[in-house]
Amino acid sequence: MKTILKIMVLFSSLNLTAQVDTLSLQNTSKSRIQEFYLTVADFSPFSIHLKYKRQIGSRTFLRIGLTNLSVFKQRQEHSNSTEFPFESSGYSAGAQIGIEFRKSLSNKFSVFHGPNLRYMYSNSTSRLFDPSLSPNNQKNVSTRHLGSIPYSIGILFNITPNILISGEINPAISIQATTYANGTSPKLNSTSASFSFDNRFCLISIVYRL
Repeated sequence: MKTILKIMVLFSSLNLTAQVDTLSLQNTSKSRIQEFYLTVADFSPFSIHLKYKRQIGSRTFLRIGLTNLSVFKQRQEHSNSTEFPFESSGYSAGAQIGIEFRKSLSNKFSVFHGPNLRYMYSNSTSRLFDPSLSPNNQKNVSTRHLGSIPYSIGILFNITPNILISGEINPAISIQATTYANGTSPKLNSTSASFSFDNRFCLISIVYRL
């Protein structure tokens, strides 16, 4: 009988410990900050970033996202019969992962910084509708693969507890490989490396925080 009682007490204590651990994990998970970012990266062509940040330490965040999401197509017609219509189109997409370190300056402002890895692919096509050329020879096509290591430096401003505005700059080391196909000409390949800002201007994001 004593043995059975001891076993029951042991199972009860283990069950209570498991419940406490589960509640602790749930509370810890709930206290972790999660943020969703919508960023307008460029206007010509229109391009956006979609990013997600999750707190993994007291001042550390994991960043993942889709970058340089863009699709465009435009056509120019000419009233002058000696000029041929011209059309350009293209698309781009990229992915990014990184670590962010954050520090609060006040209840409203925080600053952050951290390294990232990014890959981006783009394709653009221009076509001059010259009837003297075959459809394939009317086209100029360029494809680009870009790998970079941007270092994000930015600031967060709390409008409400759940809505924020973010501004950041991204100096980056980049390697780019581009292929050109120009009508009947053979394909040309070029590779270049550079250090520059990842964007032409400061990135402004609307942020939703859970």
